[in-house]
Amino acid sequence: MKNQKTKYLCLAAVLAAIIYVFTQFFHIPSHTGYTHIGDAFVYLAGALLPWPYAMGAGAVGAALADILGGYAMWAPGSILIKALTALCFTSKKEKVLCRHNLLALIPSLLLCAGGYYGYEALITRNIEEGTPGYNFAYYGFFTTLEQTVEELTKCFLLEFGENKELSYGRC
Repeated sequence: MKNQKTKYLCLAAVLAAIIYVFTQFFHIPSHTGYTHIGDAFVYLAGALLPWPYAMGAGAVGAALADILGGYAMWAPGSILIKALTALCFTSKKEKVLCRHNLLALIPSLLLCAGGYYGYEALITRNIEEGTPGYNFAYYGFFTTLEQTVEELTKCFLLEFGENKELSYGRC
């Protein structure tokens, strides 16, 4: 049992480092911050590890990216949002890419987009409709929503890629 906990802790640390690297160094700047693929590794942590380790990996990796990347004011929100995002996924199935984990992209989408929208409104105190801060947060929500739908589509195509009818021949 002790050996299993050590294995999980080491895997969580490696995934936290991977989340940090793919969030910090492989991102595309946009008007609402930046787009990155670090969330894919938060999802992977949730699918590979028991929930406490997955939550830790997501929270630590995202917080490190925010703090070391110059976005420290976002770290508290990222810690909470990424830890909760990891909870959407399960490691109790035989396959990483199972129906539960594919469907988990939907609540993780709402949690991520809604969480950052709410956190931004909280820290900027611009929650009145029509203010520049409100518009910025509102469009940030829909940008995040769009990106997560794209990730969901990619995962679906990867899972059902052999079936040319479902993937339209793309996989």
